[in-house]
Amino acid sequence: MKNMIPCCAAVAVLLFACCLSFSQGNIPAQPKVIECSTQGTSTQSDKLQSITIRINGYSTDEERTSLIKAYDEKGSEGLYSALKKMPSKGRVSLSGTTGFDLKFVRLLPESSKGILKIRLVTDRPIAAAEHLKASTRTMDYNLAAIEVNLDSANVQDKSTGILLPACEFVIDKTTRELNIKTYQNPWKLFNFFGVK
Repeated sequence: MKNMIPCCAAVAVLLFACCLSFSQGNIPAQPKVIECSTQGTSTQSDKLQSITIRINGYSTDEERTSLIKAYDEKGSEGLYSALKKMPSKGRVSLSGTTGFDLKFVRLLPESSKGILKIRLVTDRPIAAAEHLKASTRTMDYNLAAIEVNLDSANVQDKSTGILLPACEFVIDKTTRELNIKTYQNPWKLFNFFGVK
């Protein structure tokens, strides 16, 4: 099922970036592991799994700039190609899977006191069946994105997040708004039972 998630074009690049003026110098040096539950929405609301996000490092301003340039030049496909070339910054895996590498991980300025906001974007692994059917629509949705909001006051119950397992970015030529097209419904993240 395809969904459109619109947002302002000027703000949209924040999905995989943050303000240039924000320094990444205050990021903790140690790796971070986030374990939580994830549940599908709408037609997938009966699906429930655990997810593990391992962060080994954060993306640099130079990497951010290269992604913005790739997106400006070739849209979602350019972003996909640039992400594929980037070194791994960590790994994400759903229960029962080997998971896949995270290519862009950004720690954002706190949106409110006590909130740690992390955004992650990566090239989505394309299944063998999708390769065999090269014309399949799912091949266009070759990105995955995650946003995590960790609440330091009550990590387990108040932290939230969202997973977009298969998406692409498209700018509307008339409105200049960026739309995130999702092939699957977003998944919500909750019950943060392990954060270290």
